[in-house]
Amino acid sequence: IQAARHLHQPFLMVHSEAAAIPQGAHKFYARLTGQKQELWLDNVTQFDFYDRAAPVKAASDAVAAHFSATLGDAGEAGQ
Repeated sequence: IQAARHLHQPFLMVHSEAAAIPQGAHKFYARLTGQKQELWLDNVTQFDFYDRAAPVKAASDAVAAHFSATLGDAGEAGQ
């Protein structure tokens, strides 16, 4: 949690209250000082991010949008 204050890159957190240690995720996010964004999914466990299509899609779509916004053209394949 303490390391969050040392991160200065744009940050995206995808988590759920039903996943592992949500209170730690909230504390970590609160300590981030740079550009940050969070996506909290309802009733999703940490295992669902591997095993269920809907949470995987929601998380991967959020990550793709985050990289597109923060990396721009540098994030394009083959660049």
